[in-house]
Amino acid sequence: MFNHAVESYQHGIEHYFEGSPKSRKFSLLHIDHSIELFLKEKMVDLGKSIYKSDGKTVSIHEAFSSLKKSISIPEQPRLEELHDLRNVIQHKGVLPDQPTMDFYAKLSYKFVKRFCNDEFGMAINTILPQIHIILFEAPEPISLPEQVSSAMRQAFESESNIEKVLGLYTAVELAAKHLAAHINDDEKLSVKSVLRQNALSHGVEEKKFNKDFKYLDILRGKIMHSEYLPEDKEVEGYSNTVKRILTKAGFNV
Repeated sequence: MFNHAVESYQHGIEHYFEGSPKSRKFSLLHIDHSIELFLKEKMVDLGKSIYKSDGKTVSIHEAFSSLKKSISIPEQPRLEELHDLRNVIQHKGVLPDQPTMDFYAKLSYKFVKRFCNDEFGMAINTILPQIHIILFEAPEPISLPEQVSSAMRQAFESESNIEKVLGLYTAVELAAKHLAAHINDDEKLSVKSVLRQNALSHGVEEKKFNKDFKYLDILRGKIMHSEYLPEDKEVEGYSNTVKRILTKAGFNV
């Protein structure tokens, strides 16, 4: 199973560096599959069964739950978001935009590098070719604030309302990543926690911030977990809410 996880991850990264819209789709599907297999391999390594009473294997969420008491996985919240995005891609035919693909590809690299080293004693250079490692380890070509602005622009250029909402949320995630480096280096902080800390430090009322962020969560959640298709007016409201949150966080959007 570990070998299958490595092969899926390698295929995902190969698709990522191809760079086409179609390759972005397959990249996320393969990366998500590899992460699920890495988690299940660790369950087996700990003597846990990956099978449920009905004979089916555990889901990625159940794998996280099973491992929770044994090991720490600080990347779990983002990896679960990646899995939710994978479901949207597979069942609704959505293509992730480039900023969203970049965000999750870099997240997966950081996770696989740490997890395989810590839990299996496998260095990243035994999993990925050196050229891909060099590309991931290279300094960011543009700053995170610039990436936030780029994510916003590309979200607006997306063809579907679902893609627009997902792209706008990527901008929020990138903003939180930037702020986390200045607020707290704890990777366990959620996107909401990071942005809320920053908003409160700038005099924003917690009640108003919570209302805005709840709106982002609800609409994105409906897209992720149902057949819901947002209307143009909803996307406009979502965009305005994202702009308001990011502006209060100090981003020029």
